[in-house]
Amino acid sequence: MNSFYKILLGKFASCVSGPFNAQNGSHWLSMLQELFTPVSNRWGDAIRIIFVHLLMALVIVALCSTDIER
Repeated sequence: MNSFYKILLGKFASCVSGPFNAQNGSHWLSMLQELFTPVSNRWGDAIRIIFVHLLMALVIVALCSTDIER
């Protein structure tokens, strides 16, 4: 099976089973969420740090490469 279809199937399954599990109070899903929360926070922080520095470098390069004389 192609990885695209695996991802699509996983997204569909989570959309279908998510509300059902939320209504029934599934304890193992809340445990899984508590397990992955620090990992997702770190991942988000790492992406944010990378993009902030890249955007600042892009702005500085764009300002320094203009041909406007004062």
